Amino acid sequence: MRLHHQPGSRSDRVLWALEESGVPFEVTTIARDEKQTPEYLAIHPLGRAPGFETDGGPLFESAALCLYVGDVSPELGFPMGSYERGLTYQWALFAATELEPPSSAMWAAHRASDKDAFTSAVDRFRRAAGVLEKTLDGHDYLVGDRFSVADVVVADVASWGQGFDELEGVDAFEGLPRTAAWIDRCQARPAWQRMKASAAAPA
Repeated sequence: MRLHHQPGSRSDRVLWALEESGVPFEVTTIARDEKQTPEYLAIHPLGRAPGFETDGGPLFESAALCLYVGDVSPELGFPMGSYERGLTYQWALFAATELEPPSSAMWAAHRASDKDAFTSAVDRFRRAAGVLEKTLDGHDYLVGDRFSVADVVVADVASWGQGFDELEGVDAFEGLPRTAAWIDRCQARPAWQRMKASAAAPA
């Protein structure tokens, strides 16, 4: 397996999953302008990161790639047809449809200095994250009482809400202590630390 990785993009979550997986993989770091070459467009037809190569052919879409890594790693996944496997799909789609839109909107509003749009996005983020807050009551992780690929996908997206206390004077995780502690727990993992160190390293 080879990940075509642009640090600071959605490919971070795929690299994190790979670092957690215990399976062999290779990483090629790509620059923004390299994503429009014919060679890369054959891997990702929209010229975005991440791109992924397997023995069977190329794949793209970061959440799908994380789920794929979970399929090939007993450390991250659950058996086909199990309830836990269904919950993993649920949370991956929840991250993409419920958490990512308000998370992206917070950053867009911050960059545009649009206070009203920012406040609206924070409200939507907190409502979505409230589902995590209830799920994490009495649990350290989202599925099966152990760390899994569900935590990788959802924690990566939820972490986009970090940092606004300094940037905007707003804590996006106000009223969400379990969710904030869960993100901290996930980011304390050695695999997450390796992913961040890789992203910070010179190309």
